[in-house]
Amino acid sequence: MESSGKKERRPRRSFTPGFKAGIVELCRRGDRSVGQVAKDFDLTETAVRDWVEQADVDAGERGGLTGSEREELAALRRENRRLREDVEILKRATAFLREGDPVTVHPFIAAEKAAGHSVKRACELLKVSRAAFYARHTGVPGPRAVRDAELNEQIMAVHEQSRGTYGAPRVHVVLKREGAGCGRRRVARLRRQAGLTGRRRRRRHRTTISDPQAATRPDLVLRDFRPDPATVDTRWCGDITYTGAP
Repeated sequence: MESSGKKERRPRRSFTPGFKAGIVELCRRGDRSVGQVAKDFDLTETAVRDWVEQADVDAGERGGLTGSEREELAALRRENRRLREDVEILKRATAFLREGDPVTVHPFIAAEKAAGHSVKRACELLKVSRAAFYARHTGVPGPRAVRDAELNEQIMAVHEQSRGTYGAPRVHVVLKREGAGCGRRRVARLRRQAGLTGRRRRRRHRTTISDPQAATRPDLVLRDFRPDPATVDTRWCGDITYTGAP
């Protein structure tokens, strides 16, 4: 088989800072050239020379950016690139929603996905659950939706067993006793979505508060309120109805 004459591209490898420091130390000893060190460790001479130069910069023996400064610069460039992408996503989202599409942003995210853009970042910027988007996009409910449906059935069963008297805290206690792992807020949310409410015990309102220091009045009729035709118009009684203030 004839060779094409092209050199195969070496796969990209990563090296630890300790390994690089060891190679630099071997080069600085002077008993072997940079090319020989690179050959002995199956490295490229260019990479080894870059490591030596960077070590000189870090030690202050040569001008240039230190390793920490290079890392900071690379991080800033990544952040700048991410911010530019965020601005472009928001610009496209604004134009997309101005065209009269539904208020939901799922169609826009689907368009971003079709164009090869990041669905994850679009969902983060537009405050949309990525799982909810994929569930709606594929028509397959996510794990949370499936679990909510299961809990809905259990909540309905407990609600019927209690004859509609239990509220969210007591329903949560029953579900927890039965081994259903869920939080009370989740139970309250599902009950609210299903339109379920429990019964509340009415508060007793005191309408008469006696004054122990007030003078008592004598009982002139001796608690005798029986009608007597012979004594008409001699005893009067009344009633007071209390109404709550608005």
